Formats: sequence, structure tokens, C-alpha cells
Amino acid sequence: MRSLGKTIKLSRDGKLKLSKKILKNMNVTPGDLIEISVTNKNIHLQTVKPTCMITGKQAENMIQLTNGDFISKEGIEILKRELEKMGWL
Repeated sequence: MRSLGKTIKLSRDGKLKLSKKILKNMNVTPGDLIEISVTNKNIHLQTVKPTCMITGKQAENMIQLTNGDFISKEGIEILKRELEKMGWL
């Protein structure tokens, strides 16, 4: 792991504000998902590229379900066809 040599002050309400330089280094843009994990009092941030639970592919504009899974437009179409075959729609 590479250090950027930056120190960030925690706000009163417990938030961290990451600089544009850090976000650029992580290749993160607004709306991206970041996984946060804590190990031995160290905080690790990792970008997450979600995949569709139906197709297993990454896609733009996916819907996040209440259980945390994602589904793409293609995945919804596949699910719709399967439900129609079963007579559920």
C-alpha cells in the first residue's frame, strides 16, 4: 500500500473529507461506490465496481436493491422474460 503523505482531520460529526488529489489517485468520481473496511485500527478504502446479480456484468445506471445487490437493465429484461415464462406476469 502506498502512502500519499496526507493527514485528514475528522469533522465533529465523524466525517472525512477526501481531497480531489486522493479521489483522482483512487480513480473515483461522484456516485462511485467505495468499500470501507477496518483492520487493526486501520481504515481501508477500496473502489467497488458493482456487477449485475443476473448477468454478472458491470453496467451503467444499475439499480441497487434493498439487500445491496445490483441489477442492470439487461438483467431486468432477463428476469422479466423468466417471470413471464412462469406465468407470474
